Amino acid sequence: MHLFQKNLQQIGFFLLMSLLLGLTYTQEPLFFAHQYYIHGLAKAGYGILHKDWIASTLDAFPLFSAIVTITHKYFFDGFFYIYHMLLLGVYAVGMISIADSLFKIRSSRTSFLLFLGAFIGIHSMLWMIFTKEMGNVLYNGVANFYLLGPIFQPALFGVFLITSIALFLRGNIKTAVLIAGLVPWMHPTYLLSSGALMAAYFLTNIRRRSFHDSLEMIALGVMTLAPPAVFSLLTVGFATRPELMKQAQDILVNIRIPHHALPSAALSHPFERIIFVAVAIWMMRKTKMMLILLVPLVICIALSLLAIFTGSETLDLLFPWRLSVFLVPLSLTIYLAWISRYLPAKFHDDIYRWAFEGLSIIAIVASVSYGGWLMAPYLQKNYNPKSNEYKGIVQFVRQNLLTNDVYLIPPKNKEFMFFRLQTTAPIYVDWKSHPFGDKDIVEWYRRYQEAQSLYEPYTTINCDLIKKLKTKYHLTRMVLWKDNPTNDPVCPGMQFMYGNEMYSIVGLQ
Repeated sequence: MHLFQKNLQQIGFFLLMSLLLGLTYTQEPLFFAHQYYIHGLAKAGYGILHKDWIASTLDAFPLFSAIVTITHKYFFDGFFYIYHMLLLGVYAVGMISIADSLFKIRSSRTSFLLFLGAFIGIHSMLWMIFTKEMGNVLYNGVANFYLLGPIFQPALFGVFLITSIALFLRGNIKTAVLIAGLVPWMHPTYLLSSGALMAAYFLTNIRRRSFHDSLEMIALGVMTLAPPAVFSLLTVGFATRPELMKQAQDILVNIRIPHHALPSAALSHPFERIIFVAVAIWMMRKTKMMLILLVPLVICIALSLLAIFTGSETLDLLFPWRLSVFLVPLSLTIYLAWISRYLPAKFHDDIYRWAFEGLSIIAIVASVSYGGWLMAPYLQKNYNPKSNEYKGIVQFVRQNLLTNDVYLIPPKNKEFMFFRLQTTAPIYVDWKSHPFGDKDIVEWYRRYQEAQSLYEPYTTINCDLIKKLKTKYHLTRMVLWKDNPTNDPVCPGMQFMYGNEMYSIVGLQ
């Protein structure tokens, strides 16, 4: 009975943390962010998305897509909001467990509330306002990588790396290794992060002369990391032809995701974060936490320098700097836990204790209230944060979608980045969503260049190219900038269908 009550309390605490951090951190409206849903929704029968070209390419995140398919097909899409909040709860509970293992913050109500208030406050949108949107430097990695994110997506499962560390600090070595090894099953780019953590666990055990546990750890690590590693090598890493792979890598590194892949992006704010983590390592020098921070940091720096000096685009796409996504928030947790333990001990009078607790509660309530207020409009039917002109386009497409429709849209227009998810209509190409196989990446970029040439510069329309694309790819409709008040067709065979002050839609005969 006592064990049941304890488990019930733990579940309740996890759900509470999911709600608090979920409302505090907030998330973007459904289908207005990353397009990792395409394969899963296409398989679930979402509109006619299964006819979209991207849906026919390699699915690099099959387990995530399976979750999306099952959710959309058998439940309802609002669950994606809940999944996001639950994963934030995993992150919060893991960090609290780490803080308690290192500094016993739960032994004092004041220390616990002080940590919770600071932790939730720093992850809040209020903090972002007060720090002019630079506050996330305390918990985000370099090169625009982050552990948390604005929407339910594969990268968000990296929060289980925090769970793994929390379990390892409490002596649950096998479970810690197993969980770290399963993270890349959801997002293969975490292979390096999981491997680095396992190396840190191994060296920590060797340091403490736990040889038997270390051998079991290696075996379990190999078994869990092998499947996603093999999957990545046989799919994303498989070269159709060496020259094609080189071309695809060049497109990704230098054109599509230089903000993630170029070493120069990783060097945008490196030294303050290195110092941030290094000080935390020094603070943890007598604990098991030291190597958990030190080993990944050394691997991160070494591989990053190797990528810089060799110019290897293969190393660039390994994203060694992505290890910063858990090193930085772990260091933040160490600092907050130390402060939460030190201040009540230093100022132990009741007046200070009440002040600490009161300020912490105010921070939590304010952060949660503001985040909830920001997210409240999401509950409105047909909520759309884009312009009224774009809303009109989406509404028209959804109401007039035919089974054979394929749209040609302005590929780099930010309002149209998520057109296919919001309308359920297939498109020819856009900038936001790219495939992962080398041949498909090259094809995607060719499509993008063709489509972009029709919209930028938008002085004349290449009717011959439109006719060619229409015939070859069975395009049925095209979105145009609205510069033709009379609604006259721009090219032969075009038929005006819808227009507003900014955009128009024409049929392609």
